[in-house]
Amino acid sequence: VYGFYLSYEPSNMFAAGQAIGMGVLRKKSYLNSLDIEGDWIIYGLPQNITIAMDNAKEFRGNDLKRFSEQHKIHQSFRPRKTPHYGGHVERFIGTLNNVLHSLPGTTFKSPKDKGEYDPVAKASLTLKDLEITIARFIVEIYHEEEHSELGMSPKRKFMEGLIGNDKQPGIGWPDVFEGEAARRLKMELLPSFRRSIQRMGVTFEGIRYFSDSIRSLINIPSPSGEGYIFKYNPKDLSVIYFYNKEHNEYFTLPCRNLGFPTISIWDLRRVRENLKKQNEQHINEETIARGYRHLQAMRQKSVEQKSRKSTKRFKGKSTSGTYKEAEKTQRTEEEQEVINNERKTRRRSVKIYDVED
Repeated sequence: VYGFYLSYEPSNMFAAGQAIGMGVLRKKSYLNSLDIEGDWIIYGLPQNITIAMDNAKEFRGNDLKRFSEQHKIHQSFRPRKTPHYGGHVERFIGTLNNVLHSLPGTTFKSPKDKGEYDPVAKASLTLKDLEITIARFIVEIYHEEEHSELGMSPKRKFMEGLIGNDKQPGIGWPDVFEGEAARRLKMELLPSFRRSIQRMGVTFEGIRYFSDSIRSLINIPSPSGEGYIFKYNPKDLSVIYFYNKEHNEYFTLPCRNLGFPTISIWDLRRVRENLKKQNEQHINEETIARGYRHLQAMRQKSVEQKSRKSTKRFKGKSTSGTYKEAEKTQRTEEEQEVINNERKTRRRSVKIYDVED
C-alpha cells in the first residue's frame, strides 16, 4: 500500500493529492503521530513508470496532469466498465472491508447482514480512530502476512524489488523528499485555481489576498491569457500560494485582513450559509471571522455538554481504574469480543527475514 487519505468529503483533487503525497514521502513521522511502532518502508516518486488510474475526474484534471508531466510520471487510465483492470486494488479494499465490518458501528454489506443491529447506537469511533485502525492494519498485518499470490509478504516483495534477487537486480532505494523538497512536493499536489491580479490583490471564496510578490503583476494579463495559477489548502484558507512560472517558485499570499482565522473551506461555506440565513447584508472577512468564532463557540458548548453527560453517567462509580472500568460498563458483550479479537491480532508474531545490504 503506497498511501491513503481518509475524510468525509467526496473524492476530489485534494484527496488524491494527499494520498499521492503520503505515498511519496517517508512515513515514520506519520506513524509516530498515530503512536504506531511498525515500519512502513514504501515511499518514493514513481518516475519513468506508469501509474494506473480509474476514470475519476480528479485524475483527469489539470493539477494531476501538470504534476505527472513535471515528475515524468505516465498516467494510464483503466478502460471503462472493466473493473478487473483494478483487481489488485479491489482485492485489497475487500480485505480491508472485512476488517472494518468487525468494528462497532459498521453498516455491514447489506440490510440482510445488518439484521437488527443498530450502527448509529453502536458507533464509537472518531475519524481519527478509524484512520489509526486502517494504518495499523496495513503496517502490522497486511504488509507482514504472506500473500497467497506472491508467496511472501508484500513488504518482503517490495524489498525484493529494491535490492533484487537471484534472477534480477533491484532498482535501488528511491530518492528521499525532505525539508524544502517535501514542502514543494506538497504544494504541487494542492488543488489550484486561476485568477487575474487586481489592485486589491486576488479574491478566492470571497476572501481577498495580497503580498508584495504579486505587486509587479497588477493588471498585467497572464502569458496564457487564462489567469495566473494559485494553489490553496482546503484545510486552511488564511493563506493561498502564487505560482511564479518565471522563478518556478511558490509565494505565500496571506489574507489582506491579518486577523482572519485559520478556517477550512468547509467551515467557510457553512459560515457564509449561516450569514445569509441571518440576512447579513455585507459578507466579508470581518463578518466571516465573527461567524466562525460563533461556530467555534457552539462546537465547544456541544463538547462541554457531552463531557458533563459522560461525567454524570459514571458519577459514584468506583475510581479504581476509572477510565477502563467506565469504558467496560458501556460495552456490549459483542463489542468486547471485537476488542479482544483486535488485541489478539496485535499480538500476532511478525515474520523476520534476512536482508543483504
